[in-house]
Amino acid sequence: NTSARNLKKMWSPTLLRAAVRHAPPMHTLASRVKVFPTTLLRAAPVTHAPRVGAIWGRSWGRCLSQSTNGVTQQNQSVSAPVQKEKGHAEAPSLSIGQQAMVTLNETGLTRGERPMDQIFASSLLAGAFLSWGGAMYVLLGGGTVEVMSDLPGLHKVMSAAIFPLGLSAIVVSGTDLLTGNMLYGSLPFISGDPRRTSEQKAVSLGRLLSISAAGNLVASCGMAFATWHLFAGTAMGTFAAAIATKKVAGTSMVIFTKACGANWLVNIAIFQATTVATTPGKMAMLWLPITSFVALGLEHCVANFYLLPLGALCDADISVLDMAHNLVPAILGNYCGAAFFVGYLHWKAMAPPRPKL
Repeated sequence: NTSARNLKKMWSPTLLRAAVRHAPPMHTLASRVKVFPTTLLRAAPVTHAPRVGAIWGRSWGRCLSQSTNGVTQQNQSVSAPVQKEKGHAEAPSLSIGQQAMVTLNETGLTRGERPMDQIFASSLLAGAFLSWGGAMYVLLGGGTVEVMSDLPGLHKVMSAAIFPLGLSAIVVSGTDLLTGNMLYGSLPFISGDPRRTSEQKAVSLGRLLSISAAGNLVASCGMAFATWHLFAGTAMGTFAAAIATKKVAGTSMVIFTKACGANWLVNIAIFQATTVATTPGKMAMLWLPITSFVALGLEHCVANFYLLPLGALCDADISVLDMAHNLVPAILGNYCGAAFFVGYLHWKAMAPPRPKL
């Protein structure tokens, strides 16, 4: 017992601080390690973006890193703070935008590596959530025909303002929306994250997009069949049929261009929601971008997974080939809007700086 008490006294904060003071200088370790911004953040929960800046802004402390097969692995100790070595600058704090981009990249790195059944179930929920927003959009838009004829601009904005309830549920629950996963899956490529090879990133992206597309489509078609009887034979049904007819009438290039804009705004909404930690804050940050893309009549493939079958069930004169004519360029345009306009441009504008040692 006496020996145990003596050992406990020896293992004290004083002893730990002494060990830290005699640790090798960080620049001798860093010279052998490829430093990547997000590897410094692996101890930070990806769902708590405000904590990321604090972790990044700390001194390196006793960050011991080692590189295995080109993939950087990093372990952080929780010992007492280490004094900054002379001549070596401390890593700068991140802006809110940089914190958000790092968090999105961290999420995207492992999002496609989950079990297939989990991704599919999550995609079913996301498709259903967005369809509920679409159903309310049809209800409000078709139920206010007097406003539509007298004040068309106000009618569009007023009807669109209810649609974000679907994305709110998706963002809060973290379920898999195809158009959001286009951003998540692309960011590890854009950021050059070395923790996965290019082949691993490609497999993860293809797996994530294919499963989430299937789940969203199944849920959206099911929701269209489940809700069409609420609108059939009413002004809301006529409104739904008119929307579907208009969506398949455009050329492929027009649909592609509108789809780029739609998913640009959707992923701006996801980016903005990532900058805050509270549920009301996330909902508030995404509401206006989503309202904007709906009011402008832009093309969102998952919304169309619901609106096109619903319009067909409400007697719109469209075929499956007409739906494919809309959905193929819409999916391609949505990917461009997510990967380039948000993923690439946002990362280039807000990439976290590498710490100078």
